[in-house]
Order: sequence, then structure tokens, then C-alpha cells
Amino acid sequence: MIDNLDVLSLERKTIYNIISDIFILNPDREFCSKLSNLELWNFLGEYLEDKDISEKCMKYITFALEDEREMSRLNQIFEMSFVIPVANYFIPPFASAYISYKEFRSNNEFYSLPEELNTIYANYGIDFSSIHRSDHISIICAFMSILIASESKNKDSTLLYEKNFFNRFILSWAFVFFKEISTKLEESFYKHFALLCKRFFEKEQVLFSSLS
Repeated sequence: MIDNLDVLSLERKTIYNIISDIFILNPDREFCSKLSNLELWNFLGEYLEDKDISEKCMKYITFALEDEREMSRLNQIFEMSFVIPVANYFIPPFASAYISYKEFRSNNEFYSLPEELNTIYANYGIDFSSIHRSDHISIICAFMSILIASESKNKDSTLLYEKNFFNRFILSWAFVFFKEISTKLEESFYKHFALLCKRFFEKEQVLFSSLS
């Protein structure tokens, strides 16, 4: 049994929501102002045991808020990296760009990974179609947050379901995605934040490995 599961769940839910927001929301002044919260980065630095990278993220956001040219550059990096497919530095934030569908359902070639995810979301009464395609990292992380928040009489069984979803739809490609960001992008907020994401998912692996 995991000690302080309620506290751990709240912390994990918070981080999944942060990841979800950062990879789907345009980094305009309003959003960056929300990200400039010192308590947020102190929390991430402590939880992920990497205060140095957390501080770099915080400093970059603060600098962008103070410099219009850097804010414009941050927007351009976001658009060219995660939004515009024909951009030179585009890094697809979609699971199906990294996962072979046949790994999941070799008996039905016409059932795509996004369709499979949509079916899973629908089982929880959720439809993300108005926000983005279902295999976007932000949508997958948002759903993980929902799984963590979902009430269950048996919290251990809930964690096991989270583990299965994590292994199948996050672990199978997210590290490659973050490595692409770390190696392809110039010095920027997203390059630093990708390292924090990597550390978080490594901690998730450790958590789930303790479950039977």
C-alpha cells in the first residue's frame, strides 16, 4: 500500500495538467503570467528533484514576460515545433507518429490509435474532439489527470488501470518525443521543460513498478 496516496494523487494530477496545458496552449502573455508562479516551479523542482532545470524554466518565462522579442520568439518556437506540420522543426506531439498501430491491434488494421483512445475516453463520458485529436500528448495527459481524480472504492485497482494506460499510451513514445525536443530545439523554455517531463515520467515508472 502506498503511503499518503491522496497527497501523491493530487501532486501527480497537478503535474499531468501542467504538461497538458503547456503543449497545447499558445504561450501568450496571459498564459505565461500564470506560469510565472514561483510556487509552481518550486513544487516541480522538489517533486522532480531537479531544482536547477525548474529554475531555468521559471527564469525563461520571467524573461519572456519582460521582453516582447523573447515572447514573440517563444510563440514562434511553439508554432514551428508543435503546431505547423510543414515547419522545419516540427516535432509531432501525437502518439501515432511514434507508435506502430499493429503493436496494439494487429487483427484489425482499420481501427486507428486515435479511434482506440476515443473509445477509452467515451467509456468515461468524455469527448475531446472539440479540443484536439485524441492522441495529442496534451489530451492523453489530461485523461491521465482525470483517471487520477476519478473516485474508486479500491484505489489500488485505480492505480493499476493508470499503470496500464501509462504503459500503453505514454511510456511507449513520450521519451522519444521529449528527446526530440531536447536535441532539435534551440535553447528555450520547451527544451528545459522537456527534461522535467522526462523526469516526471521516470518517477511514474518507478511508482507503477511497485504495483503488482
